[in-house]
Amino acid sequence: KEDGASGSSDDAEFRPMLGYGVKLMVSGAIHLFYIESYSLLIGKLWNPTWVGLFSRGQRWARLPGDVVNESVCRVALPQLANSRVREAWRIGWMNALLLWPGLIILFVWAEAIVSFALGPKWLDCVPYLKWIVIGQFFTPISNVALLVLRAKGRAAEILKTDMIKKPLSFAALGIGASWGLPGLCGASIANDVIETIVDVIF
Repeated sequence: KEDGASGSSDDAEFRPMLGYGVKLMVSGAIHLFYIESYSLLIGKLWNPTWVGLFSRGQRWARLPGDVVNESVCRVALPQLANSRVREAWRIGWMNALLLWPGLIILFVWAEAIVSFALGPKWLDCVPYLKWIVIGQFFTPISNVALLVLRAKGRAAEILKTDMIKKPLSFAALGIGASWGLPGLCGASIANDVIETIVDVIF
């Protein structure tokens, strides 16, 4: 009897955790597919060399955000589990103040940074890098909004945001493709704006 009761209790605790993890996994997979769609689209429609240039510019533009957001989120997640939303916005602005100077430096000195880190042969990726950096200024707010949902265990809402955001982002991607690589850079900025608006609303 006791073993049965214990097993039932374990199952009751495991199912919500499994559902939470599966929803986050699906959300992550959708986001990853969207990010990789740029390379797939460029490779299909244009010169494969452009795939490398755009991907490299995209990777470097997202690097400051990945470093800062991951560090802040790792520290803030346990704190937000028992905090009010107002506390989350304080963390969001702290995240922004840490990230924005790095993005400004990357935008202003992009040529020098790319030339030093990757070599002069990669300088053609700088225009794409600069465009994508503009969209990255919106990400601290979006990331903290999602962090609040994650801390409160609202994986279903996180998945719902993707059901709203990604059709709009893919539509922007399709429209942007009509203008070549500059259009795809514009689609990337549009995606960051869309994500921020939807995540904050949720």
